[in-house]
Amino acid sequence: MTPGEWVAQNWAACRDRLKAALDASVVHTHDIDHVLQELIKGTAQLWPTRGAAVVTEVSQYPTGIRGLTYWLAGGELEDVLRTHAAVERFAREQGCSFIEIRGRRGWRKAVEAYGFRPVGTYYVKELSNGKQKPDPDYH
Repeated sequence: MTPGEWVAQNWAACRDRLKAALDASVVHTHDIDHVLQELIKGTAQLWPTRGAAVVTEVSQYPTGIRGLTYWLAGGELEDVLRTHAAVERFAREQGCSFIEIRGRRGWRKAVEAYGFRPVGTYYVKELSNGKQKPDPDYH
């Protein structure tokens, strides 16, 4: 099955969950159509469950090291976490040396149980043109 066929088969069940996750982000780098295009092209991977949807992306860096990034997740936390065994297996098959998650601090407790550890903090300064407003509850 091609990436496009896989996405076509699962997109309807995942779209709204992923859109909600995008909409909750402080900085809107992608819209739902951008995500769909990356999935169809096969540059991102879709991991659907009954109550969640996860999108990952594999990158190769100039040093040759490969890593998998959890890019986007929406839905029930327990179902998001259920994807991890398959995601990790996929990352190993792709020759990845690491898996990373960029997310709110609230994810820490949930992902530490899977062997993740914090290695820094991700900071953003918005140079807003009035279109995006910081969410004071985002943390």
